[in-house]
Amino acid sequence: PLLIILNPASPLLYPDPRLPTPDSRLPTPDSRLPTPDSRLTLLYNNQLGV
Repeated sequence: PLLIILNPASPLLYPDPRLPTPDSRLPTPDSRLPTPDSRLTLLYNNQLGV
């Protein structure tokens, strides 16, 4: 069983890329909201006058 789980070709670890996953069909909160890093970058650019 361990060999099957560790097998790189195991469909359990690597699902069929042709099948849409819930993550690929639904937008994640991070994709719609600015991340803290992006907000800090905007503030930093505003201070530089960019």
